[in-house]
Amino acid sequence: MGQGTNSIAFMKRAIELNDQIPVYYLNLATSLIEQKKASEAKQVIEHGLQIDPKSVLAWNVLGVSHLELANYPAAEEALKRAAELSDGSAEPACNLCQLYFKTGDLDASLR
Repeated sequence: MGQGTNSIAFMKRAIELNDQIPVYYLNLATSLIEQKKASEAKQVIEHGLQIDPKSVLAWNVLGVSHLELANYPAAEEALKRAAELSDGSAEPACNLCQLYFKTGDLDASLR
């Protein structure tokens, strides 16, 4: 809704109130990526993954944050983990495709 800055403040406050809710970290990291703060998003989502290491969405967001930081090997690792944990969700596959396209591996991108 165009309230990225407000959502960051609200998610940080939610984490202050209860730092054991994984979705708070997911929402905060997503907002940070939207605000072009991928480095901070990576740190946030890594903490969320300590709470819920099987979260497909969190692994995907970690991959996207690495992708935004041009850390392609780490992005690939996180996105592959998201795809492995996924029940067929297209989002990790789409992000892997984007990664391979950015790195010039068009064959992998097509697969």
